[in-house]
Amino acid sequence: MTYRLETNLNPLAWDKFLIEQPFAQVLQSATWQTIQEQENHKVWPIAVLKDGQTILQALVIKHNLPLGFSYLYCPHGPVLNTNLDHAELTEGWKYFLSSIREVCSTTAQQELFLKIEPTLPLPVALHQELPFKPTASVQPRHTTYLDLSKDLSDLENNFHQKTRYNIKVAQKHEVKIRRGTQADLLSFWKLLQQTSKRDAFQAHGLDHYEHMIEDGSETFQLWLAENQGQVIAANLYSFFGDTVTYLHGASDHAHRAIMAPYLLHWQLIEQAKIQGCHYYDFYGIAPLDENGNFDIKHPWAGFTKFKLSWGGQHLAWPPCLDLVYQPPYYTAYKIFKKLRRIV
Repeated sequence: MTYRLETNLNPLAWDKFLIEQPFAQVLQSATWQTIQEQENHKVWPIAVLKDGQTILQALVIKHNLPLGFSYLYCPHGPVLNTNLDHAELTEGWKYFLSSIREVCSTTAQQELFLKIEPTLPLPVALHQELPFKPTASVQPRHTTYLDLSKDLSDLENNFHQKTRYNIKVAQKHEVKIRRGTQADLLSFWKLLQQTSKRDAFQAHGLDHYEHMIEDGSETFQLWLAENQGQVIAANLYSFFGDTVTYLHGASDHAHRAIMAPYLLHWQLIEQAKIQGCHYYDFYGIAPLDENGNFDIKHPWAGFTKFKLSWGGQHLAWPPCLDLVYQPPYYTAYKIFKKLRRIV
């Protein structure tokens, strides 16, 4: 019984494994690979197999750094086969980590580190054997989600009273919800620019969202809230496997009294149930303590309060880790990043 790497799985087979795991990870999907390649990243879809059975899959993306260096990044991955026992997964991990650099490297000295955001905790033995460094996650580590196996009435009963009231306010103003197309992207992006300045986060360029929203594609969907023919709120979602994920939201502050984002979420929760999703992931909140409280001074405090008002469950993914290949250069890279933030 031997392990082997597979780097040429067809997209349907690749996604089939991901969809079979709970909380299906769209950032590991074949669609995300295509988007990254459109944005000129080198991408490797790597599967570890044993006797024909998939142990794990990892979509690995190369990010270039100055002076010809680079690093490898596996967003919300690797994704492991949750049907296997701890010993099998540990051996699969070892094989993956010992093989990946050779697969992904054209010049062995280029890569400074591999950044992983695993969906299951890394085995303790590997922490001790390999030079991992804990680091800040690229994707949000904390989230809140709704269990869509519950009836809509049960979900609604768990909403904060103000959330239920705000949904009714939007309905009273006759806010209309519809699915957007590529023709609506500019309206969404303009609202997103406004929202990012207001809430102090950085949005991507318009071309990034153009790669995500293609007419006829079901993986990434744009949904709009309109009032009197004007788009006043818009959300970008992924629909992948058992999970619908709220990736980006934007709204017109001048129309905040209409409460359009509340009705937009409520109707998408209904839509997610219709499409058979199991989870509605709000994707990204401030860290919560053991009592479910968060730091009100955290940069994400505003939208964390909004997301928690839907009565979901808290989920914290395992810590993000860097597997360091070149310690001196890695240290210089971290210092450089810290100085850039200060300046």
